[in-house]
Amino acid sequence: MRTLILVLIIGFSTVLFAQYVPVEPITLDAASTLSLSATYIEKQLSNTFETIEVISNIPDVQKGKWEVIQQYLEPLCKSLPATYFFANAKGDYYTTQDGFTNLSLHGKEYFQTCIVSDKKVEAYSEYNRLTGKKSLVYATPIVVKNKNIGMIGFTLDLETYSKELDKVFSLPENFTWFAINEEGKYFLHQNEDLVFTDALQEDSDTMRNELTYALQNENGAILYDYNNAQREGLFVKMKNLNWWLIFSKINEDQILEMPLLSVSLENIKLQLEKIFDNANIVMNEQTERYSPNVKNIDSIRSMLNTILESSKLYSNVIYTDKSGKMLAIEPVDYVNFEKKPIYSNEFLRPMTKDFKPYFSNVFKSMDNRNMFMIAYPFLNRGKHFGAFEIFMRPDIIVESITKKMNFSEFDKLWIIQLDGTVVYYDDFSKIGRNMKSDQIFYKEDIRLPMLDEIISKEKSVQPLRISQGQSTIHLEWDTIEVYNKTWRIVLTKSM
Repeated sequence: MRTLILVLIIGFSTVLFAQYVPVEPITLDAASTLSLSATYIEKQLSNTFETIEVISNIPDVQKGKWEVIQQYLEPLCKSLPATYFFANAKGDYYTTQDGFTNLSLHGKEYFQTCIVSDKKVEAYSEYNRLTGKKSLVYATPIVVKNKNIGMIGFTLDLETYSKELDKVFSLPENFTWFAINEEGKYFLHQNEDLVFTDALQEDSDTMRNELTYALQNENGAILYDYNNAQREGLFVKMKNLNWWLIFSKINEDQILEMPLLSVSLENIKLQLEKIFDNANIVMNEQTERYSPNVKNIDSIRSMLNTILESSKLYSNVIYTDKSGKMLAIEPVDYVNFEKKPIYSNEFLRPMTKDFKPYFSNVFKSMDNRNMFMIAYPFLNRGKHFGAFEIFMRPDIIVESITKKMNFSEFDKLWIIQLDGTVVYYDDFSKIGRNMKSDQIFYKEDIRLPMLDEIISKEKSVQPLRISQGQSTIHLEWDTIEVYNKTWRIVLTKSM
């Protein structure tokens, strides 16, 4: 019986999605293409959610066992690539990607809506600190005999979805597109970096005025200036989402390429230093503002949350006592880990002797992701009470830099600790592994040439040319030092 239901679900969702793929836009006029594209987005999301609702009423699913629920959710990944999840009434969180996460959704607003109020959640937006993604959440309660036993749903990465839609739309080069909500916030954009930014704050009076007009109507045309070029646009309201999809055209001779930073050690080092300097500034500002008191844990939580919200690059902000026990963690997803030892305690001993910030090695954190942290001593009237830690994912912070640079397929960036541990490489599976001792670098033949010299010398005097097989590699490196930690930044270019 279960197999039959699964087959029906897969078939049902496949037929629905296939029905709404737009025909080749080049054969249509702009208004028809816009209308079809809006229908495609709405139907893809609504049909997935309808399927989720069907699954929530299956007797096997209503037993609340992840091993069973997982079998019904996983086939949906083929129709709409997203993270499908189940959370029980306590907030314990399971996903098709990670299984049991040991995280809690209990403190989430949409969890309270779904579990406490027994209401569906549709198109709820959040920045997901677990994945580092800007996400859209759909969820429906699982109710058995008037008792809510949990919820199932999915989170959609809006940046990745924007990229996929851009391929589907296949608009000419002189067209751009985006979708905004009733507040003017970008929820989808051809330039995915703009997702969750405010279109009504753009530096263009005509754009602000025209978008304000669009938000008051269901469809129509707009004319506005953006990036020193005039754009003609069409818009249509997606009623189910309460979003407006906009296609706009620019004359081809006015197309401007956004300038990118050149790929250089200097630029990479400068951007990293800026991130770490900002962490220091926000920590100093907020500890001065809140004057944290160990007897007032709620005030400490407020401070941690303020620090967390100051940057999308921070994964967690934590307060630990002198023994390294985590007494408060933001975001609230990590509440299950409170009162447990911090996952990297290398800073504890140095901090008892010298009350200075400490920069950690890369380590595996609570959610099994590679992190590093800056630990700041918590002092009150000269007495040491513990530390505040800012956790950052090396892949997220470095990618925030490299996507602003004109990297080619021949350029490679490495960041390594002096013990040979990889802090960053574009194959994220190598982060946290030691290039000196881990055999995988030899098996896959991706070991950095001249590794010992790179580690022993602060910087290359000039770019080096190294023959490697049939190709030549240009190699150079420099150093960044933050408190007690030294990283080597290495650039290679295959010729």
